[in-house]
Amino acid sequence: MRDQDCFSRAQHASHPARLAVLFFAALLFASSTRAQNFTRVSDSANPIAQDLGAAGYNGCAWIDYDNDGDLDLFASRDKLYRNEENGNFTRVENHGIGAGLVQGLAAGVSWADYDNDGDLDCYYSGARSVLYRNDGNDTFTAITSGAIGLFAENRGWSCAWADYDNDSYVDLMITHPAGFVGAALPNHLLH
Repeated sequence: MRDQDCFSRAQHASHPARLAVLFFAALLFASSTRAQNFTRVSDSANPIAQDLGAAGYNGCAWIDYDNDGDLDLFASRDKLYRNEENGNFTRVENHGIGAGLVQGLAAGVSWADYDNDGDLDCYYSGARSVLYRNDGNDTFTAITSGAIGLFAENRGWSCAWADYDNDSYVDLMITHPAGFVGAALPNHLLH
C-alpha cells in the first residue's frame, strides 16, 4: 500500500504538463507577491510632510471622515488632514478633536460610526480619553455624558472599536499598560 500523502517523483515525471502548470503557477504567485517599494513623501507644499515631523504623535489612522470616498489622515494629538484627491492634503483647522486636552499626552486613536449616522466618529485615548462625534461639517463634538462620558478623566494607552458580539453596534476596548497587571489603571470594554 502506498502513502497517498507523499509526493511521488515517478508519478509526476510521467506528466510533464502537470509539472509545467505547477512551475508557472509558482512563478505567477512569486511575481504577484513582490514587496512594494516605498518613497518618502517630502513635498514641501504638502502639510503632512511639514506638520508631522514634530514629536508627540503616538497614534494615527487613515479614515474617510468626510465620506467622499478617499482616505483622510488623523494624527493624534490633534492633526486632521483632508485628502484632496490629487496627492495633496489640506489641514482641517478648528475641528474640535483634542481641543482643551494636554498636548503631548495623546496615545491612541480609533474611528468607528458609534452612533450609526453614517459618518466616522473618533475615540481619542491619552491623559484624558474622549469620544468625539462627527458633526458632518469638518467639526467634532466631545461626548461628555452617558457611560462613555465617564471615561473622559480615565487614561488610556490604546483603543479599538469592533462589533465583537455582532449586535450591529460597535464596542470599544480601552487599554492601559498597567491594566494588564493591576487595578490602578484598568482596561475597559464598553458594550
